[in-house]
Amino acid sequence: MQGIQLSPHVSVGPVALCAALHFDWCTPSVFMQENFAEYDVPWRNDLVRGWNPIRGGEFVLPDRPGLGIELDAAACAAHPYKKNTFPSLWDDKWLTEFTQKDRSS
Repeated sequence: MQGIQLSPHVSVGPVALCAALHFDWCTPSVFMQENFAEYDVPWRNDLVRGWNPIRGGEFVLPDRPGLGIELDAAACAAHPYKKNTFPSLWDDKWLTEFTQKDRSS
């Protein structure tokens, strides 16, 4: 698999992004990391403490042990898990709620 560049996809939250970034930093073939934080709920970054992964438009390595972040239990409790909150790209809900388009037009 030499010469194949990777661009990992992460859209499920800050913990998954942090884990993916650790993978990225130790994998020479990673070209870029895809991140959907700018398109997620406004409280996404409240779920964790201890690290802001972006500085000057680039991802930075945390300086704490493990993933370098800590869950904020109160923020997590305020926003409990809801199954299937992000619609399938093939669902009409995707078009109407996320792209502002309607298939009937």
